[in-house]
Amino acid sequence: MAYITEANLLSVTRKIDKQKLSELADDIYERKINFVFSQLEKKELSLYRQLFREPASFVESYFEKYKKVDTMTYVDEGRSPAYHQFYDCSRLLSAFEGIKIPPQIMERGEDEAKKYRNWFKQNSHLLERPGDLFFVKLAADFNISIQEIEVVHYENSGVTDFNNLEVSNVNENIDALLASLADWLKDEEHYEIIVRHNFGVKSFLYNRKIESIPSDLTEEQIKRVLKEFIDKFKKPLHDLLVLSYRIEYNRDLSFDETILEQLGFKPCGECKLGIPF
Repeated sequence: MAYITEANLLSVTRKIDKQKLSELADDIYERKINFVFSQLEKKELSLYRQLFREPASFVESYFEKYKKVDTMTYVDEGRSPAYHQFYDCSRLLSAFEGIKIPPQIMERGEDEAKKYRNWFKQNSHLLERPGDLFFVKLAADFNISIQEIEVVHYENSGVTDFNNLEVSNVNENIDALLASLADWLKDEEHYEIIVRHNFGVKSFLYNRKIESIPSDLTEEQIKRVLKEFIDKFKKPLHDLLVLSYRIEYNRDLSFDETILEQLGFKPCGECKLGIPF
């Protein structure tokens, strides 16, 4: 068995045959959750559950060959995700540091961005040396300053201690959140927008132009309430549901290596060398 991060696992659901989503049940929880998730969002949650519960069936029925999209945002991007033989592998545990391609470079076009990437890979060893040689060379070759280099630091999503957490604990949190949502909806404005006008299932509109606005509401009202609804209830509820599926079916995110390779993962280099940390 091998291990992966949750972020990499959930990313594979972006490469699915969406035509087959209709085959999935939308019973995402033991209680009916109306006006919160659209039908598509319910199907996607069911897909997560299928991925945790029956990964082989997921691959056979829904998956299309994984290909990581290169957004041309980072210097080192577009590689296949890795799986790990050791649960305590440093690469599974470590934070992710991504060095962004400066906007000034991106404005010069894709060819310049690729040139910058290649230059960075060839010269990154200079960062380990004392002094400013790397930045002096960077400024000379690309006419950009040190202030334009941005390093983004993300904590790895892969390893969390769930040993003392059970599905019942997560469900208690879900029920408590649904109770809080019911109280929140007692406000007339909240109920009007989320339930009566059904914007809860169209929450993506909070940062888009709303074409059809009920006569008794304004666009500013709708977006303000939608943002609060998403932050306080919809996103936390989504995350708790995914967590409950993981705890119930595959809390360690361990999978057969053959399945992971079908999903587009490759073996971790450090694990192959027998280096767990």
